[in-house]
Amino acid sequence: MFELIEYYLQEKGNVDWLLLNESGESVFSLLLWSEQFQLVHSVLQLMHNQSTNVSTTANIGFNKSNESINWFRNLIFSNHRKHSLLIEAVERGQLEVVRFLIKYGADIDEKSFNGDNFREFVNPLWTALKLRKLEIAEYLVDCGVDINSWALIEKNINVTLLHRAICEHSEEAAIFLVKQDCDVNVWPQAFDCKLTCEVSNKQDDYLMPYLCRSPLHMAILVGMYELVKVLINCHRADVNQQDFNGETPLHLAVKSKEEKLVKLLINAPQIDCSIRDAHGHTVFHVAVELRQRVIAEMLIKKDPSLALQVDTAGRNFLHIAIENMDREAIFLLIQIGVDMNACVRDAYRLTPFHLAIKTGVEEDILLSLLLAGASINSQTPQKQYGLHLAVIYDRPKLVHCLLENGADANAQDSELNTPLHLAVRHGRVECLVKLLSHSATNCCSVNIRGQLPIHLLANHHGSIGVEMLQNLLELSVTNQINAQDAAGNTPLLLAYQAENIPLCIALLHAGASLGIMNSEGDSVFSLNKKKWKKSSPGRVLSQLLDSLIQEPRWEDGSVCVECCAKFGITNRRHHCRHCGRLLCSQCSAYEIPIVKYELSKPVRVCEVCFNFLNNPF
Repeated sequence: MFELIEYYLQEKGNVDWLLLNESGESVFSLLLWSEQFQLVHSVLQLMHNQSTNVSTTANIGFNKSNESINWFRNLIFSNHRKHSLLIEAVERGQLEVVRFLIKYGADIDEKSFNGDNFREFVNPLWTALKLRKLEIAEYLVDCGVDINSWALIEKNINVTLLHRAICEHSEEAAIFLVKQDCDVNVWPQAFDCKLTCEVSNKQDDYLMPYLCRSPLHMAILVGMYELVKVLINCHRADVNQQDFNGETPLHLAVKSKEEKLVKLLINAPQIDCSIRDAHGHTVFHVAVELRQRVIAEMLIKKDPSLALQVDTAGRNFLHIAIENMDREAIFLLIQIGVDMNACVRDAYRLTPFHLAIKTGVEEDILLSLLLAGASINSQTPQKQYGLHLAVIYDRPKLVHCLLENGADANAQDSELNTPLHLAVRHGRVECLVKLLSHSATNCCSVNIRGQLPIHLLANHHGSIGVEMLQNLLELSVTNQINAQDAAGNTPLLLAYQAENIPLCIALLHAGASLGIMNSEGDSVFSLNKKKWKKSSPGRVLSQLLDSLIQEPRWEDGSVCVECCAKFGITNRRHHCRHCGRLLCSQCSAYEIPIVKYELSKPVRVCEVCFNFLNNPF
């Protein structure tokens, strides 16, 4: 066959060298595929001379001028072939043909699509990579092919070959491009800003992963481990670059839950684990949120400060997990060994242990915090311990748990209040019972105001104050019934000042004295007189006197509680037989029978009791 072609060439016959047969091949293409390059050259020379009307005798021939190259490029696209001869040579894997065509001026950067289908992109390098003709691809690179080769992949979206390789899951092609120094940080280009915005707002990150992300982001999204490795090792990829969500490649790796990918990125020399995404979340936050214990441990090992990063309220991850009662997150953070005693960075300075009590976690969580290193003796700025907080926030189960695990039942805060003081002050009946049932609880501790727990009952109206008094009396605090605080006030005097009638009556029945004066010289009776400007009892005092059902214990002292006259030889002690107050003869000059005491004969009483007994209502 070749001899016949040589004959036609010698005779310079008028032959259509590009006429296609049924297989779509021409004489010219068949010569190429047969690698008969000398004949191909002769055919080119003849066709060029004929096309330029050069005399066949002149024999100027084909050369490498711009005019000849343009003619050749048009030639290799002629006769309605699907692709150029260069593309077909690449598809056939014929490196020598590729060399020949490029030598004669074939366009190594030519681009075409299959109609409007931008996914079916064709150019020499991409064809070689898709078909794994790496020797040809390397030759094209050596010839200066555009390694990035921007082209459409969707309407209005322009990508490089690296983007295209990732989108089409061609990891081998992507690795080749990276190793040939392609641009590894460039993002796809969207010509329509509205389109970019619409896609960016989509919920599914995997719908169009090539938009608004770098190649490293894209490789992680589609799980190309080897490509990620190559990108990191090439030292050109920006491992901290943020996408449209503010997420770094490490954010996406953590979200993918692929520990191998995360480990690759964590070990990258320039990695920054503290970068926050558009929601203000670090990679550690994402790991905790997704319950990825191993990944969280890797991150903490890389940067221990990650677990201590705080939000705008000064809370770290453990604080937030406790406040949200998130059991899984709490136990995950305990397992990876975060600091159990880091305080919230605000005015209250609560530790995770304090927050757990305040929030009211289950006992197993509280015990787990203690076992993990939380200090049971940690204090707030007010010097309050966990037991104080358990009482304040009414956590009786946690009170019991803390007492069983060594909490000091008598610890005092900055105002010297014990947990028992606070249980009474805040009306925490169940907590009070738990404390009173603990053998180490001291009911005789006084606070900075010299008050016993019983003094703090006054502010609780109704049944709570009375119920707590009964609980205290059951623990034998009867001897404290008339105890005075630093201001000289007794529990009864404080209850009277608060007009807490049920508590006053309960205290009287327990043996409280009506006649004791405080440091300012005030007693129940003097306060009544100041308020009502007369010796008759007011509403509150009338109810107290009416509640007396048996003759009270006589008080002792050195002065009359009414006029403050000192007792001596000429001024003897007397008592009001109704209220029990210590009086002089002048202040107890009234006599009247007291039927409710079964005193049928007239006995000494004070003026107030006399008026009350004569006018009880």
